Amino acid sequence: MLINNIYQFLLYGADIEIYNMRYHQKGNDMYNFEESKTFLYSDTPISDIFISEYLPEMTGIQVKIYLYCLFLSKNKKKISEMQFAKTFGLSEENVSGVFDELVEKGLFQKRGKGFVLTDLKDKEINKLFKPRTTPNAMELDTKKNIISSINKGFFQGIMPISWYQNIEMWFNLYKFDDEVMFMLFNYCNERGLLKFSYVNAVAKNWAEAGIKNESELDDYFVKHKQMKELSSKIAKKLNRSTRFTEYEEQYIKKWVDEYKFGMNIIDMALKKTVRISNPNLEYVHKILTSWFKSGFRTPAEVEKGSKKYSETKNNEPLDEMMLKKNVRDYYEKIKVKNSKVLSNRIEEVYLKVPDIKKLSADVANLSIDSVSMKKDERTEAFSRIDVMKEMITSLLIKNGFSEKYLEPVYNCYECSDTGALPDGSSCVCRKKFIKEIKNQLNT
Repeated sequence: MLINNIYQFLLYGADIEIYNMRYHQKGNDMYNFEESKTFLYSDTPISDIFISEYLPEMTGIQVKIYLYCLFLSKNKKKISEMQFAKTFGLSEENVSGVFDELVEKGLFQKRGKGFVLTDLKDKEINKLFKPRTTPNAMELDTKKNIISSINKGFFQGIMPISWYQNIEMWFNLYKFDDEVMFMLFNYCNERGLLKFSYVNAVAKNWAEAGIKNESELDDYFVKHKQMKELSSKIAKKLNRSTRFTEYEEQYIKKWVDEYKFGMNIIDMALKKTVRISNPNLEYVHKILTSWFKSGFRTPAEVEKGSKKYSETKNNEPLDEMMLKKNVRDYYEKIKVKNSKVLSNRIEEVYLKVPDIKKLSADVANLSIDSVSMKKDERTEAFSRIDVMKEMITSLLIKNGFSEKYLEPVYNCYECSDTGALPDGSSCVCRKKFIKEIKNQLNT
């Protein structure tokens, strides 16, 4: 698709030049096509260095603008940012952004208010023949067999020049054996990520893990597999479908490598996440770190320490503000739930017995009107309301509902789900809830 887009783009550019061309008449019926022929037979060269080193990492619009600039440069043409924007259907701000990206990639150099194309061949030659202050060239020559294997095995024998320099850098920086260097490329190639940023990151990780030879790499893979299995178990326990982040993986690594905790102790910490609304590894890490600092190393020590902590905690007063908030939230949830239950009941009854819906509306309207009535009229209105309520009750029973089916729903009818009795004292349901909170915090 990319090649097709480029091809169409070049044809489009050619068409514009040809159709805008002024033809010069010779005599009565002769025209000069020399300029169009010159243009049609011309070519814009693209270096292999660009194709192998830069093209794979570029976006479509970056490629288009770079190729167009090569064409303009060859023909010594000038173009404004506005013209670029019109040609490619972009805003001037986007065009400016693309040029900044191309400068960052080293394909352009900023000069004054304009840009100059980088001579890629000259740039690579300077890299290859930079002055040597160490015997790297001689050392690299001894690695020609492994480099040849990498070239043939992963690049079909046409490995870009920059990879030779990268291999040299990793040999010198990380002191990898030949086998490790080959495995580095094999590992990244199997994952379809044979690009510098990824290969360099893997090389750095291996070096930080102390890998230099094949034996150390094998041990690393075994440990890495165990860590992956452990991460999978933890994710399953937390009902986690997404992958752990790099920072979360560091938590798990610390639990195993530094704290020396197995899955048995980690699982004990994971169970404590049931008390929070959003279980996460940071919470688990705080628990495991606390156990580690307390000297707990076995499940028995954890249980003993937790029991002792609970006994101490039971003697401490619960934070008053937190307690009030928990109680308030508890009763608010109950009210919302019961309000929904009552709404469903009303809808059910009105659908089955339309007369009850009409009577209920009459009761509501008469109650509102009674506010502005005189005393005698209000007394009569209340009597009518009582009669209509009796009719509603009768219809409910007649249609298989209980007489209190449309009355407010409560979990606790002693306090009407407020937690307080008429005399101001705490209801039994409130005392029970507070006791449950303390038990949860102390387990």
